[in-house]
Amino acid sequence: MRKHAARRRQTSMAAMVTLEAGTDSGYYSWSGVLCNANSRVVAVNVTGNGGNRRNGTSHPCKGFSQFPLYGFGVRRTCEGSKGSLFGNVSSFNFISVLTELRVLSLPFNALEGEIPEAIWGLEKLEVLDLEGNLISGYLPFRINGLRKLRVLNLGFNKIVGEIPGSISSLESLEVLNLAGNGLNGSVPGFVGRLRGVYLSFNQFSGVVPREIGENCWKLEHLDLSAVAEGGERLGEMVL
Repeated sequence: MRKHAARRRQTSMAAMVTLEAGTDSGYYSWSGVLCNANSRVVAVNVTGNGGNRRNGTSHPCKGFSQFPLYGFGVRRTCEGSKGSLFGNVSSFNFISVLTELRVLSLPFNALEGEIPEAIWGLEKLEVLDLEGNLISGYLPFRINGLRKLRVLNLGFNKIVGEIPGSISSLESLEVLNLAGNGLNGSVPGFVGRLRGVYLSFNQFSGVVPREIGENCWKLEHLDLSAVAEGGERLGEMVL
């Protein structure tokens, strides 16, 4: 039953794009889809149940859903979730058709693969919330869009490599969650200008940059907890 529910959700996302390009606006009443007065899709909120994960690893929705995204247009609830979205997120190139999209929130599903350039190129997106999936690969070294992005939540996936400088180019960014991945290298100093930073359970090395403390007038929460590479504990600081 859960598998069938997941398949129905996948079909709905593909159909939503087809309708967006056409004239039928019937999707405005679909669960998890929010449209504006012109029947253009502005938000997609589909929270999975965190189950049926192919590699046996599970990040259940309950216990993670309190991540501080309220006030950013994200509606996350575990109640009523009967399945999970499956598939490769790299096939989401069709999402470039949703030119008015401001919120893409698909946490605790079973989406895998690398985030496609089409998502990184969305001009009006304000929230990208893909926490608790199976997303892999590296963060892009160049981002052509996302000038209005306020929340980047890719926590508890399988992303590796260093945090590239391209993330610092997101001038509207307020909340960055990359916790629970396989990131390494050093903690970048630019995170001090953000409001909330969650980088725990990765493999960072070195010391916390002084730049974070020098530019932290907006910073409310900085989480660098859990053991870093080589056993060094970076710790957590709440301001």
